[in-house]
Amino acid sequence: MQYDLISRLNHWIIAISMIGMLLFGLYLAYGALEREARGPLIDIHRSVGILVLIYGTWRVAWRMISGRSPP
Repeated sequence: MQYDLISRLNHWIIAISMIGMLLFGLYLAYGALEREARGPLIDIHRSVGILVLIYGTWRVAWRMISGRSPP
């Protein structure tokens, strides 16, 4: 079973982005940061999260358009 290049790139970009956001969120929650230092980082986390959500929506739409590869 072989997926096209765009499907593979979509998969890996989302996978790396989600893992990165999870690690960043855990750092914000449990890291030794002062309250004042967290504010700008939380804003960045929120902005990047919205971009990942938009890209994830693109990935789902691409999967629906391109369909599944044959078994």
